[in-house]
Amino acid sequence: MAVQPIRRPTIEVLATLFSEGAAVPASVRTVEIAPSGEVVVRGSAGVQAQALSMPKAKIILRHRRSKRERVWPVVALGTDFEAAGSFACRGPATDWLGAWDLYLALPGEDLRRLAVADAKELPTPIAVPHGDGGCVVRSFATSNGYLRFALLDLSERAAIDRVEITRDTLTVVARLPESKVDAHDDARLLCVHRQSTEAIAVSVAALPGQPFSASFQLCDLVRDSDGTDYWDFYLGAGERRLRLRAPLDDVPDKTRVVVFPERRVACDGLERRLRPYYNRNEDLSVRSRAVRFPGAATTQEESDEDAGRAPEDKEASESMDAFENSSWHGRGRRWWTPLVAEPRRALIRAIGKVLHSGARPAPPGQGRTKVVIVLMSSYGMGGTIRTVLNLAGYLAGEYDVEVVSVTRRRDTPFLPTPKGVTFRFLSDRRPGIVGSRINRLLDSLPSVLMPEEDFGFATSSLWTDLGWLRTLRAHRSGVLITTRPAFNMLAAELAAPDVLTVGQEHMHYHAHRPGLAVEIRRSYGKLDALAVLTEDDRRDYGELLRKYPTRVVRIPNALPELEGGRSTLEQPIIVAAGRMTRQKGFDLLIEAFAAAVADHPEWVLRIFGAGPARRRLARRILELELYNNVLLMGPTRKLGEELSKASIFALSSRYEGFGMVLLEAMSKGVPVVSFDCPRGPNEIVHDGQDGYLVPAEDVPAFAIALKKLMSDGERRRHMGEAALTTAASFDIEVVGKQWSELLRALPVGGGAALPQLEPIR
Repeated sequence: MAVQPIRRPTIEVLATLFSEGAAVPASVRTVEIAPSGEVVVRGSAGVQAQALSMPKAKIILRHRRSKRERVWPVVALGTDFEAAGSFACRGPATDWLGAWDLYLALPGEDLRRLAVADAKELPTPIAVPHGDGGCVVRSFATSNGYLRFALLDLSERAAIDRVEITRDTLTVVARLPESKVDAHDDARLLCVHRQSTEAIAVSVAALPGQPFSASFQLCDLVRDSDGTDYWDFYLGAGERRLRLRAPLDDVPDKTRVVVFPERRVACDGLERRLRPYYNRNEDLSVRSRAVRFPGAATTQEESDEDAGRAPEDKEASESMDAFENSSWHGRGRRWWTPLVAEPRRALIRAIGKVLHSGARPAPPGQGRTKVVIVLMSSYGMGGTIRTVLNLAGYLAGEYDVEVVSVTRRRDTPFLPTPKGVTFRFLSDRRPGIVGSRINRLLDSLPSVLMPEEDFGFATSSLWTDLGWLRTLRAHRSGVLITTRPAFNMLAAELAAPDVLTVGQEHMHYHAHRPGLAVEIRRSYGKLDALAVLTEDDRRDYGELLRKYPTRVVRIPNALPELEGGRSTLEQPIIVAAGRMTRQKGFDLLIEAFAAAVADHPEWVLRIFGAGPARRRLARRILELELYNNVLLMGPTRKLGEELSKASIFALSSRYEGFGMVLLEAMSKGVPVVSFDCPRGPNEIVHDGQDGYLVPAEDVPAFAIALKKLMSDGERRRHMGEAALTTAASFDIEVVGKQWSELLRALPVGGGAALPQLEPIR
């Protein structure tokens, strides 16, 4: 069977092909790799389910070099519009090694490559049982956007413990694999020039299972070349050559996570730029480039390397929203923002007068009350999304709950979704989903309802404005809960008279931009209730709204259910998590950790998250030579499991809305170190009992607190016990009861006083 030729299946090409009705490659939606080695692939074939149900429908795996093939049977899952004939297949991955491409084979058709709809959804590499040493299974998108599997035999590798780079030398600390190499073999560490196969050898004294070290002079790796040279590292023992690879631990995809510094080396009149890196198989190599002439253009690849990224990592860090990717947003306040504010408010008032004028009165309540919760993106990641989904799941036990998202960018939610809750989206921006021309046009134009100083402005559009108006017109009774300032203001101005409007504030009042604060003062008084997270915010917003009937109550975020068990507090791991922005203060944390790790070099700091500050943080890590101890892990779907590996959790934010991640760490029995920033941490952390609360942005004090816990296991265990008690008081049953009491007490149109709610600690 011939392989059907097709252009590079990027998102744009796939969208064009779908819209033109042409044959398209099968689109892979999800890939799962189980610890046992079983692989499950789900996707959409663009054909009817009957074709997929035929006994001869199958997935063919073709080896890249030998062209030998394996076959997995196909199972049809459905024929809905999104799936367009969805399918699933599964098969083992422990009895085949090498690189494999995947094809969909249907009777009477040419083979179709499996294209990746979203490479960010692919799982991280996983080690599975295989022979004596196991193997690593990795799925990734090729440069053309197709799915490929790579299986690596670990028995043919030697594990690296550490890589040290000075101005003149590269030192590798590694170990021989157990029972694979005899102790009497003449062990040598080889640095092999990939193009010429020339080898530089350094003798090492190595025993199986024991660490050894060898150093290479960087000057020896300089060759006269106009292009790019590569050097690969092997352990030679007897007649065997074992490739040197990253350690087999729980850190996934070291190609992206571990970044080594670059060194400029001059030797015999030649000057080169040398940078070690882990390739896609996580084997150690060195890339050697000629130094460019001053003023010469820098390639994107070189720019990424200078930013502290792995050479193969050309993708931007995944954002929690599209703020950085918008072509018409403003990072600061634009000069015209104040000029358009008043016309926009007048427009909203006019819309409010006509929106419900022709609507019939809400029918008498039958069955359960409907609660609509509006989020920016329920399928994204972040603390607000996690806690709002947690609340939706709780309220679903008493109400008919619907979560409305402004945008949808992925097929599957990043976080688990609660049962009994329905989901709706105003704008579907997933790869391969093509709307009408009107949809595309309006979705490309900026919103007129959202204030520009709300960060949600960047992901809103005229199309989402229309979705907002349709939602508000259709929802004529029940409860409307909104979760960010702009949403709160739209609900206050435009909701139907019989709808109870409850705004949520996930950020403290003083953190809002000036123009947004003005909008808040003008609109929040029309809400029925405003729920804030801290006592300080209850005081501030209460003072702001004292002349209005709006009820201001403090209801903290409830602790969501997390995967993973309780931490043993024995691993030398510090975890931090959050959006990589200035607010989260990871730059301060890295400085504090640098001071603390000098006395405790075995400790590692793992920072989870993504965002625009990643490059700057990577540069600082390299400047401080912390590349072996500080890892930018990227976003994770299983934060609970990562927290359960930690012995300390660090929160270094310059300001917070609440600090939910502190409670998530405490729920795993992990003591915390946190800045006493505004606001939230001082209502969670009991200094000296379940963690340390240090003055805001005081880096030396933060370093001292870290060292106290790093050096004292008994102190960690004592504080970990107290942390569990603190976390229990924020259980969803405790916090959810507060929400139930609030919603039952609110009358339509205001009037009655809310009962006094007891504060939660």
